[in-house]
Amino acid sequence: MCGGYWVALANHARTKCADGLRRPACYVAKVVDEDRRPLETGIPSGALARADVEETTYQGIGKLGVLVAADVFSSAGRGARSGRFFRLVDTGVRCIRAPCFSIRASLINRSSRTTVSGIQSVGGVVPERLVKRVETALDTKSGILAQGRMAPSIDGGREFLATRFFLRSER
Repeated sequence: MCGGYWVALANHARTKCADGLRRPACYVAKVVDEDRRPLETGIPSGALARADVEETTYQGIGKLGVLVAADVFSSAGRGARSGRFFRLVDTGVRCIRAPCFSIRASLINRSSRTTVSGIQSVGGVVPERLVKRVETALDTKSGILAQGRMAPSIDGGREFLATRFFLRSER
């Protein structure tokens, strides 16, 4: 097929495709919003989406998958694609001394979560023009999506080492 996208469930080895089978990645012919209107901008390569894969029939072609996207998050910067995907949220806790475990890190598409005492960008992940948007998103109820890993910090805490951050795309 020409065009379309290959999609996969974050933090999982297999994704349930439109035909009901589980595969490492699924082909979808197009991306639509929740009202079934085509997304004008599509989805950038490497983006994250809160979405479902549905099956639809195309005349003369047969049944193919369609990605129904509720939200799309584009990569902020060009960091390495390594690590697992997390939602990071500032809990509002403020401490008198370090380490202060004030950021909740929840593994996307899993029930695992922990707290971390800090976030470090690995390899200049965020361009200077986007730093404020990343910081602002962290302070919201839904937090920010990031890719990376946990590591112990010098002060006895646990830091999230971010290789990439993802910001909600404008529609």
